[in-house]
Amino acid sequence: MADIKALEASAAGKITDARCAACGKNEWNAAVNTYVLTAIGPDGVELGNGTEVFPFFCRNCGYVQMHATDYL
Repeated sequence: MADIKALEASAAGKITDARCAACGKNEWNAAVNTYVLTAIGPDGVELGNGTEVFPFFCRNCGYVQMHATDYL
């Protein structure tokens, strides 16, 4: 599991346009955890190991923006 403070710092250095894709505001809260996204096949079986992501939540509208931890 990745270090949350390090992920926040890395994201701050890489995200150049922080406006929310839904409402256009720049009001974000970082998650306190990382999460794993998994793909589910048509038969309901997990496909692969998933991808660890670090989400940010728009304080204005609730939109969730996720970044793959491997790239932060």
